Parts: sequence; structure tokens; C-alpha cells
Amino acid sequence: MLIGPTALVLGVAFLMTADIAKLASGYLSDRLGRKLTIASARLHLGNPVGIELGGIRLANMPGGSQPDMITLARLTADISPGSLIFGPQTIRHLSLDGAVVLLEHGPNDVPNWKLSPPTPRIMGKPEARLVLPTLLDAHFRNVEIDVRTSGGNILRTRLDDFAVKAAAVDKPVTITGDGSYNNISIHADARLPAFARLHTHTKTFPISIKLTSGTIGLALDGNARDPLNFDGIDGRIVLDAPKPQELFAFAGSTGTIDMKLTLAGAFKHDGAGWQVTDGVGTLDDAPIKANLALREGERHSRDAVTIDAVFQRLDIDRLVPPADPKQPADKISLLVDPDPGALVDLHIAAGRVAYRTIEADKFDIKAKVAPGQLSVEQIALDIAGGSARSKVTIANRDSKAAVDFDGSLTGVDAAKLSTLMGWGKMPIGGPITSRVTGSMTGATIIEAREANRIFGVLTMSGGTIDRQLVSLASTDVRSLFGGRTGSGKLNCLLVILNLQDGKGTIAPLRIKTSEGTITGGGSYDARRDYLDMTIGTQSATTSFFSLDVPVRISGPVTNFSVSPAFGGSRRLTATGKLDELPPDMQAFAGANACAN
Repeated sequence: MLIGPTALVLGVAFLMTADIAKLASGYLSDRLGRKLTIASARLHLGNPVGIELGGIRLANMPGGSQPDMITLARLTADISPGSLIFGPQTIRHLSLDGAVVLLEHGPNDVPNWKLSPPTPRIMGKPEARLVLPTLLDAHFRNVEIDVRTSGGNILRTRLDDFAVKAAAVDKPVTITGDGSYNNISIHADARLPAFARLHTHTKTFPISIKLTSGTIGLALDGNARDPLNFDGIDGRIVLDAPKPQELFAFAGSTGTIDMKLTLAGAFKHDGAGWQVTDGVGTLDDAPIKANLALREGERHSRDAVTIDAVFQRLDIDRLVPPADPKQPADKISLLVDPDPGALVDLHIAAGRVAYRTIEADKFDIKAKVAPGQLSVEQIALDIAGGSARSKVTIANRDSKAAVDFDGSLTGVDAAKLSTLMGWGKMPIGGPITSRVTGSMTGATIIEAREANRIFGVLTMSGGTIDRQLVSLASTDVRSLFGGRTGSGKLNCLLVILNLQDGKGTIAPLRIKTSEGTITGGGSYDARRDYLDMTIGTQSATTSFFSLDVPVRISGPVTNFSVSPAFGGSRRLTATGKLDELPPDMQAFAGANACAN
């Protein structure tokens, strides 16, 4: 936006003398349809023609956030005289110092760079390069370009010291310099085709760009249909980021990822679309593959980001630091950002994944983020000899979040799962299969514990059981003398959980073993994490030594107590109802031998 007005200034400056700056200001104001003032102007006739301008100001549009759209402290140029007549202009030397450009939308969403009457735009279309001035030796110092977003934020780009050089009109152009983006230092090196070639109707041009910031290096080599606007790009991009957290700074966020990232792939940019395809690289020296896409949204519309990545190994804790375990549950929000910066479509797969003390294989997640909504379409992984599957949706409803979920475990080994979760030795062994489904409502975790409907079914169709557990449930007198050791055969196991608003039942609980049948039931309060159950054996299935006195298990789940429940046999008949389960879970529970 700075080049168009400046080109007009240069176009008439050779007519000016040292005392007609005011006349030139008035003439250019009429041409631009916006007040432009030039504090000082000097013209040096000869070969080259010299121009010196100072104190240039171009007024902002009415209703703009600041009085001036452009301010320029000083501009000097040496121009080949013949090019002023026949064009395009050849500028042998150009120095531009102390410029500030503000780009924003004003009332009725009109951009402030839309001048009235309209003026030629040097950067508007690829064909504009045909009249682009040739810069043989140009320097830009202390130039600031501020873009005000629709949300009122400022995206600030600074050119602290940039140089454009070409040995001749038919020689390649080099651009080097130091600057910053939102106060993040950047060094740039670029190579463009000769101005003589840019002034032709050639369809594509070779480009080479290298950017460095801190430890990050980014290189692009390819061809461009419109190199001046960095559009119509088709090439290869290479990223080297020893400290990926530095990448977060460019997006205005923070991160503490301590894993080296490299990525190289095919790069395309055409209009609103940006793509990296067939990307290969490493994360923490482990191979990765990725396809990335960005579709820029129109004014007041969100960008759309698509990420499809495959990792050999993924350490989630090193990518996303775990939440503070001391953070109260009433402070953990379930609400989804109602105004995200972008729509996100995410697919990540990993051959092996680690999260805290848990490791699993064949991890696969698909998720989408939209305003006020998170949809996890699939989480799949192999764990403890079996597989886990789940899906979750969270949608804001006024001031609360509505959460729906469904999950399953299939063939997960009980002992291996207990080891992974740090639960210690389990009294049962063998493959576990389970289902859980439900919904919750609340702005926080603590609120959701009190407004929910959850069903769970846990089954086993074979395995082993610690004989001491059967002895405890049947009050076998032989356990007093240490005679009940080893494992018995577990034929089946069925446990059903039915919760509403944080309270509910665990019933039936039924285990059929070679040593006897254990049944039971009770209540569970998720709000207090409190358990109160009675279990016992069916006397017809146990030995002569079994007293068949039920046992009560009560207290916090992490610190419960066990005591005889004399007269508690009647509680063992509270077996629950399968018909209270959703139809698909009824069929799942009913297929277990312990359902009968």
C-alpha cells in the first residue's frame, strides 16, 4: 500500500523545485483522494535525476484509528532520466528511512488502502510487475507495517535494515535484511529473477527464500506465478526447529516443547490456500510424516486448518505438559472456546504413544474444533494386550457444556492394565471387555459430576481369580489357617454401573468361579468417590468350610474398609436390571454367562 502512493510521488517529483513542496502536496492529494503533505522536497536534475523528500504524511480514511495511514521521515532516490520517460523506472539508488504504515478496515468495513479516486496499484496483479520500478540498490531502514485485525489486535512487521540489490537490470535480484514480526527477530535472504525478466509475460519465476529466527531455519525453493505478492507458489519447503517452542511465539502463544523438529515437503500457496504435502521429518529424532493445510477465511471469517500427521513415537507429556494435579476440579473448565482463531480438523496416528506412566501402541485420534464445540470422532489404541476405543463430543449450551461420550475396552489383560495404571496386584487375571456410555452437563468437572447419566458394563468370559478373594467373600474358615492360596478358574464376571446425577448403583456384581459364585451389589457416589457394597457367595456353590457370611465394603474408593455384614444376605438379591441399560449395552451385558 506504501508503494502506490510513493510511486506517484516519484512520478511528479522531478517537476518540483525546492520551494514547491506545497504545490506537489496539493496535486498528489487530488490524485489520491486523500490529504498528502510533503514537508520538504528537493530535485537535482542531471544523470541521474536526484530526488529528496522529507516529512511525508498520507491521511488515514475518515473514522480510522489514527490520523495518518502512512508517515515517512525521509526518502532519497537516484533515477535514470531516460526511464522516467520511457519506463519502467530504473532507480539506481533508493533510501527509505523511518516509515510507518497502518493497514486497517474502517467504517462499513472499508479498507483504508482503498483510495478514492482509485489509483494504480503496483502490487495489485501479476501484470503490475510489467511497470515495477527496477531497484538496483535500495535500502529500507526502520520501516514498520501494522495490520489491525478485525478483533482490534495489531500484527506488526518491522524492516529494521533491508537491502535490495541487482548488479544490472538483467541480473538476479537479492534481498537481505533483519527485521521482526510481533517483536520476534527474523533474518531474511531471498533471490528473485532479474527485473528484465519480471517485466516480461513469463508465467512463472524461480524464487529462493531463507528465513531464520533464533534457532529456527525455514527455506523455500520453487517457482512463483506472482512473486511480488508471494502467490502461485509451487516448491519445496524445509523446516529445521531445534527448539519448536519458538514456533509458538509466531502464533502469539507459548509452549515448552523440548523436542527437535524437522520437516520437509512439497509447498503450495495459491490465493487463500496454503499446503504442505508429503512432508517427512523427525520429532525428537523419531520419524514423522505430515500433510498440513490452511485455508484463509474471508474478512470476519475463520481460517480452516487441517493437520494429518503420523508419528513413530509420540510422547504426549512432552508435547502437552500435564495439568496441575493440585488444581481444584471446580476450576477445570469443560467449556470450549466460543471464538477460536481457526477451525481445526486434526488426525494424528502414532505407532507408540506415551502418557504419564501409560504406554500404548497403534494410537489414532480424529478431532475437530469449531466455535463452542469439540468433537473427538475417534480415539483408538492398543493397550495391555487388548484395544481401547472412545469418542467424545463437547458442545457449549449457554453457560454450560454438554458432554456425550462412549468408550470400550476389548480383550485387555487385567494384570497388565493394573501394572500400567499403578493399581498394584489384581486378584483376577484374564481379558477384560467393557463398555461405558453417558452424558454430562456442567461448566466444570465438579458440576458435571452432579448432572450426568452414565452406564457402564464390565465383563470377563474366562481367566483366573485369587482363592483368597473367594474365601473372603464366603468367609471360609480355612483362610484363617492360610490354607487357601493360589488361583482358581474364573468362568465369567459381570459388573453393571448405573449413575444419575453422580449417584447410582453397582449391581449386579456376579462372578462365577471353580470355587463358587460371588454375587453382590451396592451404591456408588461419584461426587464423594464413595463406595458401599455387600458381596457374598451363593451357599449352594461353595464348600463345606464356607460360612457364607456376606462382606460389606464401604468408604472412599482409595481407602475403603471391609467388615462382615451379618444379616446382609438380602442385599445380595439387589441384582439390578439389565433393561435399564441402553439397548446395545443390554445385548452386550446379556451375552455374558454371568447375566443368568
